[in-house]
Amino acid sequence: MKIVLINPPALSEKEELPLSQPLGLASIAAVLREKGHPVSVIDSVALGREKAISLIINDNKYYRVGLDYEEIAKLVEPDTELIGLTAPFTHHSHVVKSLIKVLRKHHKNIPIMLGGVYPSTIPWHASQMGAHYIAIGEGEPIITAFANGVNIEKIDGLYRSEYFYGADSEHIPDYTIGVVDDLNSLPFPARDLLPFALYLKSKSSGRGKGKFGISIHTSRGCPFACAFCSVHSVFKRGYRARSVEKIWEEMREIINRYKVFHFEFEDDNLTLIRERAIGLFSKIADWNNTHEKKITFTTPNGIRIDTLDKDLIFLMGKAGCERLSLALEHGDQEMLDLMNKKLNLEKVKEVVADCRKAGIRLVIYLIIGFPGETLARWKKGIKFAKRLKRINEDLSFSLHAAKALPGTQLYNFCKSRNYLVGPDPNEMVLIGNISNISTPDFSVEDIIERVKKTEKILNPTGMFRKSFSKLQKLIVRANRLFIMGARRKKY
Repeated sequence: MKIVLINPPALSEKEELPLSQPLGLASIAAVLREKGHPVSVIDSVALGREKAISLIINDNKYYRVGLDYEEIAKLVEPDTELIGLTAPFTHHSHVVKSLIKVLRKHHKNIPIMLGGVYPSTIPWHASQMGAHYIAIGEGEPIITAFANGVNIEKIDGLYRSEYFYGADSEHIPDYTIGVVDDLNSLPFPARDLLPFALYLKSKSSGRGKGKFGISIHTSRGCPFACAFCSVHSVFKRGYRARSVEKIWEEMREIINRYKVFHFEFEDDNLTLIRERAIGLFSKIADWNNTHEKKITFTTPNGIRIDTLDKDLIFLMGKAGCERLSLALEHGDQEMLDLMNKKLNLEKVKEVVADCRKAGIRLVIYLIIGFPGETLARWKKGIKFAKRLKRINEDLSFSLHAAKALPGTQLYNFCKSRNYLVGPDPNEMVLIGNISNISTPDFSVEDIIERVKKTEKILNPTGMFRKSFSKLQKLIVRANRLFIMGARRKKY
């Protein structure tokens, strides 16, 4: 079966956004190819990275970045037998519905399968986007079984869209989730089918501090149940990890093929199994001890703090860890308990101190505006964060307004107490520091104000950089307008 996989245009607050590699599609493509199916990938974001169309959604301005829908449709060859479309975020509903409409206009006889986080968290909503099929969970086993001719009734996680017609968050028909049991059985992602020349030309992936990094996954899933997270909608509850040998083999292949030595581990739980982490970082450290060109890495998705200890942190430093992102979420113990985070703040101080000794820069994630955050708890959280700054000056804080996203415990909690505000949460574009939560302790406006004040207190130099960056952009735009005006006068 000839298959085309599509990464749709992205929605962004900005006209320019860093390119990320659609590893999910690349992994699906690799499995399909291994099974003998001709497959291609259209990364419309990378191919149309300089095209930004402004959109007004729910009275807010956003940009759709990527190829326009007609251009994407033209790239699909007429003899294609299946179109696989991913929707990595719930707000992609504002993109995929229009894209599917255009695809169906130009390719009436080609079935379309919609997968990704969006249909996995709210399949009843995704079923209204116009796709023929909805894939829930991990795409590799679902689309491969379909391509191999397996009856749809026997494929876990695959449904005709009409199966969910009339359903809503209160009345959901039973459904299964597609899962890869053995990650070692998967071939390496088909990066050769992605427009890697465009990624390599980009300044960076946005998280490598000015250098290009290649994304890599070493595990899937999470055994924990943080109230704000929707990971279980896609990966089920639990944790599966690839072997150190497989990971290292993939890293060596990337180094040999692309001559890139900076990696971004995209795992939700990279260090969950200590022995595996030690094995992986020992191999990288051994490379760095014997090669002139050193491997470096970052962990943009965040590391669970209580999986780290002094020995492991120092080993990560030797393995080239340039920056660790730590998932703290809040500096008040009562708030962590409300979030079901199950983290002890004393452990946090130990890890932050050890990272300073190991020379590893830190980014610490904080959530502001989670239900139960009284003014006193918010202030207590800031006080603890300032204490961490005194322990380790080489850290910054990444602040996030709490969002009640479909598929999370937080969403169900807020809905049951009428804390949800704004449009239908399934229709919202929750990009940036905006929220859809209002409680007796705060309003949406209060959350935004708390984020601003927290940023000013914890990241004062970051605020200066942002202001300076905006000034630079204004100067560049003014120069462009001046030059354009001079040209008009000349001609």
